[in-house]
Amino acid sequence: TKLGGGVGDGAAVRFSATAGAAGVEWQCRSADVALLPDKYLPANCRGT
Repeated sequence: TKLGGGVGDGAAVRFSATAGAAGVEWQCRSADVALLPDKYLPANCRGT
């Protein structure tokens, strides 16, 4: 899982399941990214 630096209060998070699977990007508040374990991010972020 890679956490992308966000400008202001946003951050981009990319989840990759297995090799060859398409990654899913989530728009999260920086607070969510900092406080929640990676496995909980999809439930608290908006998929793009």
